[in-house]
Amino acid sequence: MKEIIVSFSDICRRKFLVFVTCSSHFNSLYGKKEINVRWQIRSLVLPVAHICFFQLDLPDYRDKETLQCKLIFALEHASSFEIV
Repeated sequence: MKEIIVSFSDICRRKFLVFVTCSSHFNSLYGKKEINVRWQIRSLVLPVAHICFFQLDLPDYRDKETLQCKLIFALEHASSFEIV
């Protein structure tokens, strides 16, 4: 997982941070500097983020390429979290 994130462009890394934490900068995460990753058994669903807990649920995909494709798809198609 770390290898995939490191290979991302700066823009994609920011999207990842927003997806998992609702912030584009680690400095503004209230002292929380760790993202918890939970591996899920189901492999047909997309990754799911829980921004309140800095948690990312990742399905147990069969290979790194599938994980990367599914994660990028989730990052590109995630809706924003806004307070109205």
